[in-house]
Amino acid sequence: MLTKLGFTQPSYKKVLMGLFLIFMLSIYGGKTLFENKISQPINLSKVEILEIQQGLSFSQFTRELVSKGWINNRFWIRNYARFYPEIANLKAGTYQVKPNTSIIELVEELNKGNEHQFHITFIEGSTFKEWLLLLSKTPYIKQTLQGLSVSEIANRL
Repeated sequence: MLTKLGFTQPSYKKVLMGLFLIFMLSIYGGKTLFENKISQPINLSKVEILEIQQGLSFSQFTRELVSKGWINNRFWIRNYARFYPEIANLKAGTYQVKPNTSIIELVEELNKGNEHQFHITFIEGSTFKEWLLLLSKTPYIKQTLQGLSVSEIANRL
């Protein structure tokens, strides 16, 4: 019936070429979708501090991002890490995360280990005890001198 209407049977080469074209377009579309999803900015309205503990797995990290509300789901970044496993090597540390940072930019920073540098200012003329008090009140500074007297601290120095 189709031949009476002017249609001929397609050759197998044309069918295979069409299927191959559809396959390649699907791969390209999937890659583009992945890159689009992980390039979206995380949900932050202000600068935040993120602490990565030693031994934190990539899966735990993505769960933390969801629990903080920074990303809606972890499907895209987890599967991206399956294709590119080198991005799952997070380095422990304290990081500053700014609004409009994309998911992949955040992961790349955690891979590089570019920790945030905190600063503290000691006012000229202040005493050593005032310095210790200032250090004890400063967040994100690891306290190793608590409970020691000034002379014990001086001996350690």
